[in-house]
Amino acid sequence: MGDITTLAISLERWGLGAYEIDELRLTCQAPLLTASNKSVQVKAFLQGALINSPDNMMRDDLRNQSMLPMTEPYSSMTNFSHYGNGGGETMSNTMLVDNGNTSIVDWALLELRDENDPSTIVETQSVLLQKDGQVVNINGDNSIEFNVSGSSYYIALRHRNHLGVMTANPITLDGTTLVDFTNSNTLTYGTNAQVEVNGVNALWAGNTTADNTLIYSGNNNDVNTTFFDVLLATANPTQLPNFIESGYRLGDMDLNGQCVFQGNNNDPNTLFFNILTHPTTSGVNYIIEEQLP
Repeated sequence: MGDITTLAISLERWGLGAYEIDELRLTCQAPLLTASNKSVQVKAFLQGALINSPDNMMRDDLRNQSMLPMTEPYSSMTNFSHYGNGGGETMSNTMLVDNGNTSIVDWALLELRDENDPSTIVETQSVLLQKDGQVVNINGDNSIEFNVSGSSYYIALRHRNHLGVMTANPITLDGTTLVDFTNSNTLTYGTNAQVEVNGVNALWAGNTTADNTLIYSGNNNDVNTTFFDVLLATANPTQLPNFIESGYRLGDMDLNGQCVFQGNNNDPNTLFFNILTHPTTSGVNYIIEEQLP
């Protein structure tokens, strides 16, 4: 059968009046999808915050040192974009109190991607990660709501200096499904999308350029971010490479609130060992790529 216009012309020849034809058009029109609140629960670990953790929970050093920004950082970052109603999320001071294993670690970016084309981002929301890996909204709710018209989406979680991760398949947003990226049984998009840390999965740390690669040596490497965070620090006028710069910095790969380029517990070591221990590594020049379309 042809389109509605062709059908209408045929019916007119049969003597059907204009009113009846218009009624037919309305009846045959595809139904409009209405947006409504749908929700999903997500859990994930950041590798950097698991380093030197005594209890397999993420460290909350940034919160503990009052370094977390009240408003999400992704709107001002070049390689991140908000879609739909996302952007500008701001938490209250009550979210920064010490709540044990539910204390806040850092901001993350949650994305809904089209179920037929996972390279298309439909909606975003800046969220918060707790020590136990639970993703919560700015009010502390673990059921993350989106006002969208569809029912199933790929779920992607990204972080400002870690590589992002995404579900291997679309997920139905019914509020009951937990997308647990920490669980090795959760299927993720691509290959080696996360790193295994003490029996749990975590987002790869070291993406200080906030792009889609981990590079230790060569052009656009991630080590340089830490280097210049330290060298150009206001409190380091003599540009000592072993100076320790404190703050909410991309070069702080282990999320302890300090950029350390040289010496004990330096940040480039995190990246170095990620490169050398990656399942498909070919040496220090190997590049780990983010597994997102």
